[in-house]
Amino acid sequence: MLIALSATSQTTTFKTDKWGNTKQTQDHDWATALDNPVKESVTIVETPTAFKATFGQKIKVYKIVNSSKMDEDTKVYNTTMNAKPYIIKVMYISSDKTYAILCENEWAVANVTDAVVAK
Repeated sequence: MLIALSATSQTTTFKTDKWGNTKQTQDHDWATALDNPVKESVTIVETPTAFKATFGQKIKVYKIVNSSKMDEDTKVYNTTMNAKPYIIKVMYISSDKTYAILCENEWAVANVTDAVVAK
């Protein structure tokens, strides 16, 4: 797993080898989805203007409309893809030094551990 941390003009890249498909769980539950992960390469690239999520060969691009801090370790992004709104949350779990990223009612990744700062 790889993470490149960002500043306002930098890009953050999250990589892992599994993801949870919340569309296939009752009530779109991310925890249940992560308990039964899809095992394939995942890359999520966050830029100042968009998230580009690649699941295997499938690519989804979410344009960032705005963002806010939910708390010290969680940032919430209002995004759109094909004119449809999506909420993406990026959470840092300080107790185990990992990241979790959730796109509500769509997908989730967790236990992303490695970090590399890219300029």
